[in-house]
Amino acid sequence: MYISKINLNTPKYNVRFNQPKEKKEKTDMQYSVYSNKGLNVYFGGLAKGLDIFEQECISILRKVRTGRMRKFTEDDITEILTSLRKSQKPDQKVETLQSILVLTDENKELNNKTIMQVAKVVSGRPDSERFAVLEYAENDLKNLYEPFTAFAKLPKENQDKLIKILSKISSVNEASLYKTEEARANTLDDLYNHFRILVFAHDDLNPESKIEALKLLREDRKFFNNTDRYSDNNVKQKIISITDDIFNYFMEDII
Repeated sequence: MYISKINLNTPKYNVRFNQPKEKKEKTDMQYSVYSNKGLNVYFGGLAKGLDIFEQECISILRKVRTGRMRKFTEDDITEILTSLRKSQKPDQKVETLQSILVLTDENKELNNKTIMQVAKVVSGRPDSERFAVLEYAENDLKNLYEPFTAFAKLPKENQDKLIKILSKISSVNEASLYKTEEARANTLDDLYNHFRILVFAHDDLNPESKIEALKLLREDRKFFNNTDRYSDNNVKQKIISITDDIFNYFMEDII
C-alpha cells in the first residue's frame, strides 16, 4: 500500500538519517492516501465490521457520494454500524441500511446527522414500525428545517408510544382509501402535522402553549371528521381513531 507524506523527523528515523539537531516544529498527524480524495482518515481509523453483513454495510456507505466527495466519514460509518447492531438478525443490518438510504435518493444534501438519528431510532424495530418511522422522516424532510431532530431527542419510552401512532398513520397511506391521490397526499400531510404537535409539545413547558396546542388538536379532529376526502365511512373511522390516540397521548404524557 502506498503511504504518502512519511515524516522523517520522528525519533524512529532520526537514528537512520543525519537530521539537523535544531528544534523542529511538531508535525500534524499523518493521513492516508484517502486525503487525496477529499477525506482525511487517520491510520487505524477505518470502520471495521464484525461480520460479512457489516462489511457489506461499510462498502455501501463508502460508495455514497455528495458530488465527487464521499458522503460519510469513517466515524459516521462506525456510528451507523453501532445502531444497526440492534437488529434482531445479522442479515437485517443491510436491509435496514438500504431502507434508510432511500431518504437520500431525493435529498442528496441530506445532513449526515439526520441519517444517523434515523438509524438509531429504526434499528432493531419490526419492519412495519421501521417503515412507519421512515415515512414520517420523509415527510419531515419536506417540511422542517431540522428534520427528525425533535423526535430523535425524545426518550425511548416516548418514542415507542409515538411510533405505534405512526404505524397507524402508515396503515392509512393507501390510494384506495381516498377519493383521489391528492386527497390521500393532503390527508397524510395533515395527519403528520397533527402528530407533530405531540413531538414539539415535549420541549415547550409553557402552560399557555400547551393550552393552545390542546385547542389545535380539537380543531384538527373536527376537520378530519367533517372532510369528504375518504372513500367510505370505515376510512373516516380509522382516521378519527388516530386523532383520538394523539389526543389521549397529549393528555396522558404531556399535560
